[in-house]
Amino acid sequence: MGNLSFEKILSYRPHICLLVFLLVLSSGGSFLDIQKELFFAAIGFSFLMAFVYLFNKWTDTDEDQINIKGGPLDPAKKNRVLYGSLLFLTCPLFFLYHNLYLLLIYFVVAGIGLLYSYKVSVFGKPFRFKDKFLIKNLSSAVMWASPPALVPAALRGALWPLDIVSFIVVFFIVVPIEIVWDVRDIEGDRRFGIKTIPNVLGVQWTKIICIALFCIPGFLMLKFSFFKSSLVALFISIGLILMVKESRGPMFYHNLVFLWCGATIIRLVFDV
Repeated sequence: MGNLSFEKILSYRPHICLLVFLLVLSSGGSFLDIQKELFFAAIGFSFLMAFVYLFNKWTDTDEDQINIKGGPLDPAKKNRVLYGSLLFLTCPLFFLYHNLYLLLIYFVVAGIGLLYSYKVSVFGKPFRFKDKFLIKNLSSAVMWASPPALVPAALRGALWPLDIVSFIVVFFIVVPIEIVWDVRDIEGDRRFGIKTIPNVLGVQWTKIICIALFCIPGFLMLKFSFFKSSLVALFISIGLILMVKESRGPMFYHNLVFLWCGATIIRLVFDV
């Protein structure tokens, strides 16, 4: 019963929001180097990611009948999730409004989050990023990579080459993790005609592709002397991906998020 309740808590993705908060904070150095503006920006973008995942939970009624233990949300909870997601979306605007660059990043990421989950009509046909092969994974990676790479640039008013490197590193860490996460949802995605790499190429090829993609951030981390904690987390991620199979329960995939939370905390506290 304890495991089930913990799994239900994780279905609202609090650990995802924590990781975004930590990633944005770590872009400013160690805990001792963090400025007030960066701290509030980290809170704002963690709230934005809460909106993205809660809004996705609100829209995924059909898929959750298969993919989520216990099925989709009941109507009363569904309304609360929607109102909660909109609250998370609007609250950060009260302390990000002073910086136009931050607002631009915020609204772009929010727009991608909306199009990721919500179906709109394009030439009379329903469209959302989540239903499109690879666009689903790439759009999610853009949402993840933008805050830690671009928030520091917005606060200083200048984009440095290392900001672009940081964006590429986070982007190519998130893409394989997102692809592997699709193994968890493979049955529901097949049922509803959502094409993903696991249900098109199979689990084994998925693991090969993901490990190959990890070589990109690995090379950049070594070349630009990124923190050792991030490099260690990358190698452990490869080990976890090698253990992926269709029979793995949902909790297994959350370990990747916990791993990167731990690595980022170590980086913030010990500056390694």
